Amino acid sequence: MTPMKIMKIVAESAKSVTKHKLRTALIELAILVGIATLTVVVSLTQGANMRIMKRIRNFGPDAIMLHSGGGKMRGPSTAAQIARMIKGATKTLNIFLWLIAIISPVVGGIVLMNIMLMAVAERKREIGLRRALGARKSHIIFQFLSESVILTFSGGLLGVGVGVIIALLVRHLGKPIAISWQPFVIAFVVSVLIGLFFGVYPAKKAANLDPVDALNQQ
Repeated sequence: MTPMKIMKIVAESAKSVTKHKLRTALIELAILVGIATLTVVVSLTQGANMRIMKRIRNFGPDAIMLHSGGGKMRGPSTAAQIARMIKGATKTLNIFLWLIAIISPVVGGIVLMNIMLMAVAERKREIGLRRALGARKSHIIFQFLSESVILTFSGGLLGVGVGVIIALLVRHLGKPIAISWQPFVIAFVVSVLIGLFFGVYPAKKAANLDPVDALNQQ
């Protein structure tokens, strides 16, 4: 496809997104929740890790801690042993938090895929007309993928904004939150990947519609 053709298809995709306001709102809300959750979890994980590492360094190399367990006194722990113990515990917590952070955007992607499948069913005549006027399957796929990415990117943009606001409120309450560029980059990349991954099936389904049957659709 030529750059002019690509720009034309992207413009058509943007027009379609703005035209179907309810569908757009539902998809963007789902993506917003997922990306906001991802942003907050990444910020919280980074902040907690930074605070833990700071406290571990404050122990000093000669630190010794006496502790008990199971009703019996156990041996002392050096700073290195304490650091390993804390890192092991936080690693498990980080994995759990990351699972939550990943699941939330995936749920948004599933919502996107199902609503886009509904859109394909509703727009059969439009798709059939475009095919009859010479549009190739690749053009249809690119259009629907463009719509998916536009929706997830805009939803991701809103989600990052909401996530930052929530993170700042949480930090105001005294919780360890690290506001850096990494959560924003991760959130934007994930939102685009969601649009591409979950938008492929609806796009291929739209492209594989028979033009004659699609035009006869009532």
